[in-house]
Amino acid sequence: MQICSVDIKYFKEVKVLRGHSGRVYCARFSPDCRTIVSCSADETILLWDVKTGRQLRKLKQNSIITTKVQFSPNARTIVASSFDNIIRLFDVESGQEMKQFKGHSDDVITAQFSPDGCMIVSCSDDETIRLWDVVSGNEIKRLEGHSDWITDVQFSPDGRSIVSSSRDRTIRIWDVMSGQEIQILKGHSNAVTRAQFSSDGHAIVSCSDDNTIRLWNVKSGQEFNKMEVITGNIAEAQFSPDGHTIVSCSADAIIRIWDVVSGREIQKLGGHANAIESVQFSKDGDTIVSSSWDETVRIWG
Repeated sequence: MQICSVDIKYFKEVKVLRGHSGRVYCARFSPDCRTIVSCSADETILLWDVKTGRQLRKLKQNSIITTKVQFSPNARTIVASSFDNIIRLFDVESGQEMKQFKGHSDDVITAQFSPDGCMIVSCSDDETIRLWDVVSGNEIKRLEGHSDWITDVQFSPDGRSIVSSSRDRTIRIWDVMSGQEIQILKGHSNAVTRAQFSSDGHAIVSCSDDNTIRLWNVKSGQEFNKMEVITGNIAEAQFSPDGHTIVSCSADAIIRIWDVVSGREIQKLGGHANAIESVQFSKDGDTIVSSSWDETVRIWG
């Protein structure tokens, strides 16, 4: 990951997407950044056109609260995790459910595609991480080691590793091939809410209910920077594609942009009227999407 100082882009609110009637738990860009998928406490999954802000489609499901959504790398399908312990695969074009992945014994908090789209990794309040074959729907591996609810899980950019975060205050790195735990990263003093790789896979950003964002060197496992938010637990933090900045969101309804090298807060984005649950950079780093308890999805550019 490059850590040199560069010119910083400043963001402003571009669009407010209204259509959900409950807290919006997650909003994610499609790989080409033309579409957004969002899920809500209103038990709907919606697709939106980024350019116009128009609602495109509602995915078909029956009275299920979805916790997280993500497009497949080819943008043809969406994976959704839910509070009924099941992971679902949806067809983007038709909006129909294609497949279910069953095995978790408690709420599924996150499900993510591997970079090649062949596998899905999921985490649950049952304290397990599971790997699934997309085509067959079969469970491939079960990773165990966390001692409390697992809050997030993600593949590395090369698909060889997985990073997970947990209420047990640890971040863990796992080898996909063997299913073995490689490293445990310790430093947070409260539940870790997210942990995500940088785009080159050399660093991890984590955030926690201890109101800090921490940066970690993947090879050494050492923390190399820390940022603090005084107000509001941090729900998500994510590297920009170039690795120079971090975007975070928190319960105080503020999005913050941070400089990776200095740890300095560069910008605050206000507009949401309640806690922000998710935030994500577009693939080119020029746009941000956020979702909130105020029942809106917002686009920033």
